[in-house]
Amino acid sequence: MTDIRWANGDLDIAHGGLPDVPPGYSDAATNKYFLQSFDGAVGYHGSGYYVAEHLLNRDFTAQEHNNWVSVINQDIKHNGWTPAEVWLKFYVTVSNYPEVTTDLNGFQRDILSRTDGSYDTGWNTWAQNMMAHGYSLTEMRSNIAHSDAAQAALNAIYQADFSRNIDASGLLHYEDKLASGWTLQQVRTEVSHSDGATQRLSQAITDIQGRAVTENDKTWIQAQEDALINSSTTLTQIYQGTALWTGEHGGYNGLIQNIQNRTPTDADKTWIQATESLIGGRQQTYYQVRHDLAYFSGEDYVITAYYQRVLGTGPTADQIASAKQDLDNGGSITNQQTALAMSDAGRAVIQGLYRDLAGLNSPNDGQNTYYQNQLASGYGIPQVRINMAHSVEAHTALNQLQHDIIGRTDGQYDEAYDQWAENNMGSYTDWTLQRVRQDIAFTSAARTASTGVIQKEAGIQSPSTQLLDYFSSQFSAGKSLADMTISFAYGGEVRGAATAIIQKESDIQAPSGQLLDYFSRTIAGGQSLQEMTISYAYGNEVTAALGEGYSFFLGRPVSASELSTAQATIASGTSLAGIYSPLSQSSEAYTQYRNLYADWGQVPPTDSQLQTTGTALFHLQRAWVITQAQTSAQLQAEVQQYQSLPAAATFQDYISALAVSQDQATDLTASMCAEPMMEEADTAADVDNLSSQGGGSRPDCCHKSGHYQDRPEVGQR
Repeated sequence: MTDIRWANGDLDIAHGGLPDVPPGYSDAATNKYFLQSFDGAVGYHGSGYYVAEHLLNRDFTAQEHNNWVSVINQDIKHNGWTPAEVWLKFYVTVSNYPEVTTDLNGFQRDILSRTDGSYDTGWNTWAQNMMAHGYSLTEMRSNIAHSDAAQAALNAIYQADFSRNIDASGLLHYEDKLASGWTLQQVRTEVSHSDGATQRLSQAITDIQGRAVTENDKTWIQAQEDALINSSTTLTQIYQGTALWTGEHGGYNGLIQNIQNRTPTDADKTWIQATESLIGGRQQTYYQVRHDLAYFSGEDYVITAYYQRVLGTGPTADQIASAKQDLDNGGSITNQQTALAMSDAGRAVIQGLYRDLAGLNSPNDGQNTYYQNQLASGYGIPQVRINMAHSVEAHTALNQLQHDIIGRTDGQYDEAYDQWAENNMGSYTDWTLQRVRQDIAFTSAARTASTGVIQKEAGIQSPSTQLLDYFSSQFSAGKSLADMTISFAYGGEVRGAATAIIQKESDIQAPSGQLLDYFSRTIAGGQSLQEMTISYAYGNEVTAALGEGYSFFLGRPVSASELSTAQATIASGTSLAGIYSPLSQSSEAYTQYRNLYADWGQVPPTDSQLQTTGTALFHLQRAWVITQAQTSAQLQAEVQQYQSLPAAATFQDYISALAVSQDQATDLTASMCAEPMMEEADTAADVDNLSSQGGGSRPDCCHKSGHYQDRPEVGQR
């Protein structure tokens, strides 16, 4: 901007050119023509009008116009100045009006925010000189609006609002705005309230607080924009101030709590201050800090710790990586712990505890959720174990053990023992409900209960330690007292006792499995062995045996009265043999013996012989019972022990031999039954000799079935 515009002949007066005065005029004529051009008397705005607009952005007042007419008239007409000299004087004088200086200072104030004492007077002088040579006041505003100083001012706004210089398109846009009349403050207002500023402040919230902007943030953003407009803050200061979080914002305590799962302490203040400084200085963002914390090597321990608390086992490498990624994305250890506790794996832990401590294999959803919530809240398996060990379910299970093993019911449970067991189950992982079962199974109370069953079912008043240990081991393995009441009823002890009763009361030496099952089933149903002793005495087997006995010794059926009396006697403890023994010595039996002597051609027996015969027949009846239950091998053993009588032995000798010894009677009977199989001549001769003395036939013992109804009556021998 160095050319002198009014010196260029191609410019008209509206753009700072000289009035067009033709050459050859006298001073008076030139002056007249010049004045006509100046004041517009020729029919259009005069050059004075355009100069005023050009340099002052206003019209001359009438007084100013008249004053300049006088000056021009004096200089051209009287002083002999040329139009160019007058025009230069006109431009120089108007350009140096005080109001021009004021306008130029105003440009500096509006565009550069300069104030009194800071105006660039050198630029004002330069501008006025340029205006004196044809440049307009508007062009001077444009000059300063497009100056380096204006660019610096615009950069300062962008640095304050965006922490960067203005870009080329923005620079041109706002320089033109300033040139057109905008002030720097208007530019600042528009920039600070622009979408870009709002987005940058929103980004500050995200960078500093690690969250998305919400409606609640609008007031804060508006306040920051207003502060930027007022130049009372900058984006840097906003970052620095906001980075110093308060409790209202959550602060960095939340990062420590969420990622490291602990409450911040005074020891964290140094780290927090350093973090605030880094984020405030925009060297880091909230996300970067969170990322660094999430992937800090010590975080492996934090993740492992909550896995141990919830599942009792550590995480895999993949699980640690997944947990860190979640933390990096905004998750928290608390939420991860909750998710793990409420997962299938967490439920499996609770179900395992229920199984171990309460014996529940399928707890319901409410029971599972109750303790899963405890895991989620950070209790950890040890504390949950303690809580469950003292739960209603565990207490019920312990009482059930006392009921199952000892037979206790409400009002009988040992609450002190339950408390002791609950404490052990809660404190020691090897103490489970099964361990308590094992403990109860070997207590004196359990052995007392076992003794009661054994006494009741088997009649064993002082069970052996081995037998009691067997009961305890069964309890330990899961059997209840009720189970043992049933299973023991089918065991060897009870069936042995039942066999003894059957043998004693009905002379069945080898009871059938069906008969023994009847005893076991009835005893398992609640009958005692003593009760079975009584009830069996009135059963079919004893009834049949008594009938056979009366038929054997008396040769007739037993009467109802006799049967009733005999059954009552047996029920009171007398054996069937105890019934047979007096029966064999009864007067009615003696009558049968006399008939027997007569049948065998013997002289009538004496009283002593009758007594001996009764004893012999009693032994013979017992021998018959014994041999019917023996195997072939047992019969052969009996035969080997038989001491045969001499060939000349008499009928009475045989009677006496049978009466002397039950063994002799048994051996003889066995010999008689085994002889057809063994083909032993001496035994057969003995029997033939016995038969020849009385003409009786040899009993065919071997073909008897063993049932009492198959036995030959005395009168048939």
